[in-house]
Amino acid sequence: MSDEESVASVEISDGARQRCQELGSGAEAAVAELSRSLAGNPLLGEFDTFTKLYRTSTVTREGTTLSVHYLYGPPYVADGVVQIGSVAQVSAPTTAAEKYGEHADVESPEQAGDIRNDAAQEEIAARQVTDAWTRIETWLRTHAPASHEALLPGASEQELTHLEDVLGTRLPAELMALWRLHAGVHHAPGAGFLFRNWALMTLAGVAEYHGGQMRLGDDDVWQRPWIPFCSSGVHDRAFVLYVDATTGTVGYASRYGERREEFASLSVYLEEMADALEVPALAEREKPGLADGALVWGPVSDVPGWQPYHG
Repeated sequence: MSDEESVASVEISDGARQRCQELGSGAEAAVAELSRSLAGNPLLGEFDTFTKLYRTSTVTREGTTLSVHYLYGPPYVADGVVQIGSVAQVSAPTTAAEKYGEHADVESPEQAGDIRNDAAQEEIAARQVTDAWTRIETWLRTHAPASHEALLPGASEQELTHLEDVLGTRLPAELMALWRLHAGVHHAPGAGFLFRNWALMTLAGVAEYHGGQMRLGDDDVWQRPWIPFCSSGVHDRAFVLYVDATTGTVGYASRYGERREEFASLSVYLEEMADALEVPALAEREKPGLADGALVWGPVSDVPGWQPYHG
């Protein structure tokens, strides 16, 4: 095989291209440079057997790290084709003074101990949630306006502090990042649009559900660090997803006592949803679809007019 024959054709999806434009010229240049690298080495990224995506990263000239997902070859794209499906900002450039305070030379992370390292990790996790949600909301605004209109405004810092007091536990940075953007949905057609048709809970709903579970007084049924964030319906709490504030994992709970881990983190859950919206071909069991301007995950037979979304 000649060198010319071994060069892959690299495509950038409309969603990824739009995200690069939103992030600025530095992101566009970095992804263009990555495209040239992938043309010569399509296996550059790490393959995820679950999502069937390759994942790699690149850094802009400003120092911002970008996470990039792409498809390579059959069955999702043609032989010899790389398709960049999503671009997300992982970390913004920071100076030592920004990260550790004005007097950065006073103490280093090593001198300060683990607390600052934990804070840095929380900051990254919050940014990942924000980036994933931005991708989701951009898609909703364009393709599913009914679902987008169901979103409530974001929570204030006072509301989040009050919720911590009510729950009696610290809120994870990922959940706070999500709720600062939108603190739930109101009852409307298309409100249950989250991946696998979950509905984002209001802060009042979170407090009510958590308090009711804690009153049962059984750690096997519910633990204080488990913070619900979405439910099977706007007013249906038979099933919920929760973030474990201790481990960061996303768990599933039902009124029948079922408890199991569903996702490694909230950012993983939202990134998987964003990836499936931007590159529907990679969605396996649950596929995005539309019905009267609302996002509904299917296939479903009980939603009139539901049609799969192919991109």
